[in-house]
Amino acid sequence: MLVQTGIDAVELSRMEKSMQSAHFVKRILGKQEYTYYREKGFPVESIAAAWAAKEAFSKCLGTGFRGFSLSDVQVLHTPLGKPYLFLSEELQAQTEGWSLDVSLTHTKELAMAVVVAIKED
Repeated sequence: MLVQTGIDAVELSRMEKSMQSAHFVKRILGKQEYTYYREKGFPVESIAAAWAAKEAFSKCLGTGFRGFSLSDVQVLHTPLGKPYLFLSEELQAQTEGWSLDVSLTHTKELAMAVVVAIKED
């Protein structure tokens, strides 16, 4: 069994400044993600956690953001609220055979995410 992990933390104050640009928000969020967060009023802690998850995913892959964009990785939620990663077709092909899990959390100052990828031998 192969296991890879990635982790990231984002300062909410920094994300709040970045979110003042509508272009920034549209650039980092995929279509489904954008719709979800728009309906919630674009909460800074949730957007920061999504950003952290995208960064953690890129670290988990070990590639950084080479060959894909932030919007190719979407943080969506089950009906019970559990976050999961929804990947573009290109990334699905790249991660074929891997099971991905994501965990998000935030405080008053930070949003954090951990991504774990598991592949059976």
